[in-house]
Amino acid sequence: MLIAVVDYFVLPKLAGTRQSLHLLGEVRPWWVALGILLKAASLVCYSLFPRSVLRNSPLRFG
Repeated sequence: MLIAVVDYFVLPKLAGTRQSLHLLGEVRPWWVALGILLKAASLVCYSLFPRSVLRNSPLRFG
């Protein structure tokens, strides 16, 4: 039973991991930088939204 589980579930995952690592090696660095910047901007926006709803004072980044 253990051999069947390893054969049908574990080994195909390992083959997919090699392909994924190969594809990650082809990613352009500026796409990664752009993704990080966009994620940071979205976190700033999501953190300021509840402050704008819950307070009456103007928003400040400090």
